[in-house]
Amino acid sequence: MFMQTSQYANTYKQVGLETEVAGADPHKLVLMLLDAAISAIKLGAIGIEKKDLETKSAQLSKAISIINEGLRASLDHQQGGQIAGRLDSLYLYITSQLLEANISNRTEPLNEALELLVMIQDAWKGIKSPAGSPNRMAA
Repeated sequence: MFMQTSQYANTYKQVGLETEVAGADPHKLVLMLLDAAISAIKLGAIGIEKKDLETKSAQLSKAISIINEGLRASLDHQQGGQIAGRLDSLYLYITSQLLEANISNRTEPLNEALELLVMIQDAWKGIKSPAGSPNRMAA
């Protein structure tokens, strides 16, 4: 009849995330997507190490969805030009590494994917969010 404490915490966390997303500019949204993908990959690696195939599969599928449906889908190839094209290729490569790790139950491809995403994240952190930026990301 009553919610458990963890259910309250999860509900609070979800509302906080929805509020943060609603108020974020495109630059911040990319950083949030990168954070989420990196976290999912790390949890997937833990799943591999602990031989928890359910966690591994769920987390790596989540990371792939974030990359394909969030990061790749947000690329504006007209405005972003070569940078958007290169990021798209890089995201495809990262996705292939995640699939390889999921199939082979090896963490090596995940390490490479993480390294690449962290480099992209560091680059995004170095970019200042433009005031009044459009809804689509240039790269």
